[in-house]
Amino acid sequence: MCTKRSNFTGHLPPITNAPTLEKLLLWGNKLTGNVPNSISNASMLQILDLARSATDHEWTFLSSLANCRHLRKIAVSGNPLSGVLPTYIGNLSKSLQYFYASNCELQGIIPMEIVLIVLTIMYRRCQRRSTTLPIKDDLLSLKTLRRISQAKLSGAANGFEESNMLGSGSFGYVYKGRLSDGMEVSIKVFNLQTEGAFRSFDIEWDAMHNIVHRNIVKVITCCSSVDFKALVLDYTFNGNLEQWLHSKNCF
Repeated sequence: MCTKRSNFTGHLPPITNAPTLEKLLLWGNKLTGNVPNSISNASMLQILDLARSATDHEWTFLSSLANCRHLRKIAVSGNPLSGVLPTYIGNLSKSLQYFYASNCELQGIIPMEIVLIVLTIMYRRCQRRSTTLPIKDDLLSLKTLRRISQAKLSGAANGFEESNMLGSGSFGYVYKGRLSDGMEVSIKVFNLQTEGAFRSFDIEWDAMHNIVHRNIVKVITCCSSVDFKALVLDYTFNGNLEQWLHSKNCF
């Protein structure tokens, strides 16, 4: 449905009986109010374009799009949206390729979920290119690694004691560990009680375990069961940004 630049005013009506709607193009109108939660009924929606529509909707409408599993493009540029991007943006369609939010009043940091989506897109593009490029030895070695058990990871990280903790994030904690062969690693343990943790683990593993790049920490292997999920990464020992900026020992 295309009503772009039609000078429509008023609120968006509830969206019902639209199971086959694929495109909703409303940019360039003069709408008010929030995007109705009933947009979740458009389960086949692929493109949602609300750019420069003057809506005063909040970011909460993104949670209503979780049911739109075929969504490829979201455009909200030029609207009076403000605040921090919500973490549940990670629950959007795996098919999402474009998210336009320029000229909005965004604040805060970019959610890790956005980073994961970018990594997923990078991984898929690498897969397409790999049909004509030779496979590197590093990639072959990663594919042949066996997954490690929870017990071995617990032993490597001293029972996940606080003294071994390197930091925490939206979906869990990162610990320093030493494997049985003496290799030092970082172990990212996901808190499965957190909404989106299962999906975050799947996305990170799928996106990162085949990527070899000097600026991306390499994922060595993983541990995945019904009640425990963790990624094992190369241990980086160069400190953090604060140390590099303020510590003389880092120069």
